[in-house]
Amino acid sequence: MSRVAMQQGFSLLVVMVFLLVLGLLGFAVTKSAIVQEKISGNLREKNVSFLAAEAALREGEIYLTTVEDLASITASSSLPAQNVVSSLAGASASYTIGCVNNCTASAGKVYYRIVANGTGVRNDSVTALEAVVSVEE
Repeated sequence: MSRVAMQQGFSLLVVMVFLLVLGLLGFAVTKSAIVQEKISGNLREKNVSFLAAEAALREGEIYLTTVEDLASITASSSLPAQNVVSSLAGASASYTIGCVNNCTASAGKVYYRIVANGTGVRNDSVTALEAVVSVEE
């Protein structure tokens, strides 16, 4: 057997190992890209639900500063949940308003608690925000 015939089989083995390494590398890169895509989608979903909840919280604050009669909000009953129309496609939000300290005035102010809930597009991400707002009596 000549020396050339013995080397032809060895080059095939080197090429096969090289192709195996490239295939494994391609698989790892693809899997990493899929994981990164899921992470960025979840982060976007979290941000959408947070923004919807924040918009509902602002709506509740505006309601407290513009409504004429707050007598419907008592220590035993909160204002029913108010839905907020979100400008974010598919997101939804609502808020409820209740009293702090049994609606008793402190230094001429009554304190109200606003609880806002925002839901993302896929409805599996929910953000709850809470604020205490003082209103002059």
